[in-house]
Amino acid sequence: MYPPLPTCQNFVIPDFISKIIDSIPFLLFDQTRDEFGGRLLVFSLRTVKDSKTYPVLFALTSNRKEATYIAIPDVIRTEAQHHGVSFASHMFISDYEQAWTNAVQRKLITTSISECWFHHVQAIYRWIQSNGLSKTYQEH
Repeated sequence: MYPPLPTCQNFVIPDFISKIIDSIPFLLFDQTRDEFGGRLLVFSLRTVKDSKTYPVLFALTSNRKEATYIAIPDVIRTEAQHHGVSFASHMFISDYEQAWTNAVQRKLITTSISECWFHHVQAIYRWIQSNGLSKTYQEH
């Protein structure tokens, strides 16, 4: 029923995977361009907190270049306008990519950025492993 896991950037996302309940688009943007250095995918979900609905966006890129990250806010803004909503970001949570932090600070001056707790803990554990401390970590 589901397609096989892709092995390269040139895969097709089937329509039934690109939408969620009530045919609401989950996949907002999927293009390959030179300015992105490859493929850029932007996914969207909605979450509810304190009776308010907030969009949550996920962007997947084929590289970690600042030029690619700088294009992401423009893509999001364009897609928001296309759907008749304004793009007023308050906060971004991301992994520890300095290029992404630079892009947010450059393109979204009033937006705060916070690093993801999962990625923080993952980095600590990888450091523990790379320094041969896994056994000591597990024992304590």
